[in-house]
Amino acid sequence: MSQEIDLSIKQLLQNPTGSYTSYMASRARIKEGLDLRFNSFIIKHKKFEMKVFEYKKDKYLFYFKIPSESYDKLLYDVLIEIDVTPEDKIRNTIMNSPIKLFSNSPDFIFTYAYTLNQNEMIVPIVKAKINKKALTEEPKIKNPLEIYGFEKSCYYACSYIKQFELYKITQIRNNLFLFNKDKILKTVSTDAEKLAEYNKYKKIFTVKKKKEREASKIIQPQSSIKPKVSESKPSSIKPKQAIQKKKAIKPKKKKI
Repeated sequence: MSQEIDLSIKQLLQNPTGSYTSYMASRARIKEGLDLRFNSFIIKHKKFEMKVFEYKKDKYLFYFKIPSESYDKLLYDVLIEIDVTPEDKIRNTIMNSPIKLFSNSPDFIFTYAYTLNQNEMIVPIVKAKINKKALTEEPKIKNPLEIYGFEKSCYYACSYIKQFELYKITQIRNNLFLFNKDKILKTVSTDAEKLAEYNKYKKIFTVKKKKEREASKIIQPQSSIKPKVSESKPSSIKPKQAIQKKKAIKPKKKKI
């Protein structure tokens, strides 16, 4: 049975599992790792493609294109719906208001879609982009505890909102786009379409890496230069000459 979830952007960035954290002892370490990767991501990509709409009074919809960390040309559609509370409206923020989520990243679909759907936390206008099996069958292998954890694409989108101060209502209202439901639905891919795209880029990447490995395996020809044989230098010591013994000369005897 899914755990009851009540999420805001602030909650998602701090502890998306809420009070049910006995199975998330490594939560702080995971969050630290994600924050470091997000900062590196921003250095690389500078900015994310993003639009924000007000499609009902005090209800905003953020639409992101979040790049894949593995394949640069692969972009995930991430949507965050914020229903601004009166308290947040007074404080000029959306950080504590309840949110609904959507992403067509494989991790979101296969790990968290069921749990969020059970809590009515999937963005309604794009819910049909998720296959029925992901919405209705328990993720017994991927998420047996049926909790919401740190899903990367949504975490990066919320981190972006926080870092660039897009949580301020005045800032949001100065950057609103005209809401057009049909246009949004045409640009958001289904989970099946995005998975096919993922597999396409994965195949291209695999082939490229294979070619690079083969190119690096260049057989070095054996050298034709013979190794130098160390030549012994002639000794500067002259060989000792044999000393000839002089014959002893006997004195001649005088004749008397």
